[in-house]
Amino acid sequence: MNNQDQTSNCKGYITCSSLEELKKLTRFTPVNGKKPYIKQWQSNPKTISFCENEIKQGFADGYGLITGNGLLAIDFDGCNAHKIALAIGKWLVTIDTLAWSSGKPSRKQILVRIPEHRLNDFEKLSRKPLTSFGNVEAVKNEQLEIRYNRCQSVLPPSSHPETNGYHWLRETEIVQLNDYQCNCILSAIDTDNQSNTKQYQELGFRQDTCKLGHDVKKYNKISLFLYVYTIQPCIDMRKNPQLAMYIQKIAFYLSIELTFRAYNFFKFPLDFERKLNILGI
Repeated sequence: MNNQDQTSNCKGYITCSSLEELKKLTRFTPVNGKKPYIKQWQSNPKTISFCENEIKQGFADGYGLITGNGLLAIDFDGCNAHKIALAIGKWLVTIDTLAWSSGKPSRKQILVRIPEHRLNDFEKLSRKPLTSFGNVEAVKNEQLEIRYNRCQSVLPPSSHPETNGYHWLRETEIVQLNDYQCNCILSAIDTDNQSNTKQYQELGFRQDTCKLGHDVKKYNKISLFLYVYTIQPCIDMRKNPQLAMYIQKIAFYLSIELTFRAYNFFKFPLDFERKLNILGI
């Protein structure tokens, strides 16, 4: 067994011994282009055999592990992600647990277990991207992402659109976190949430603005629904691509404006570009 961060020769689907226990679970979903395609896949997990059959039939080019229920994945996306992890705790970088990579530079994922007596502390956690922490400032398109409930992570040797595919880095046991390590992760998430809330309040947001990103998505879905089912059918996309694109942009702008007006967030007016900057769009 190779415990070093180097490319594995593992060719089959879940052949490393540390995943034998996972093979018995129904916690997988087939993917195509890294994305799950099974309807409501979060609540409709499949066996590894089902995923392998989908791949053989050409419907899928890989499979993902549905995290949660004690299994937590941490995605290192770029060099800055490693700096953020070090700022949270050195153990997060050196921990000897199951690890894999897409093959892109400075990209890897690790899988750890949450101890049973700490499961309640993580029950509300879904996906949390950390773009900065402590003295580590944000770098565009780089983040440390924590995945738990209603998330999935693509496993080797699934295909990747930009590389030769995923491969194992460390084929070793899945480490169970201790209380200190659990507290480090929860503290990092809580610190990031507090930082965002403080920033919003300084800009004039009301106290409840942590729901901002969620509601932008909600209103965006509403406006795009109107576009797709009412306007788009009236347009010949081939003859009027510019008009179709223009209407789609209007739908997007509408979603942003609906969000801000619904909450009446600001004590002072902001132009549309500033609103986009605040939302990170």
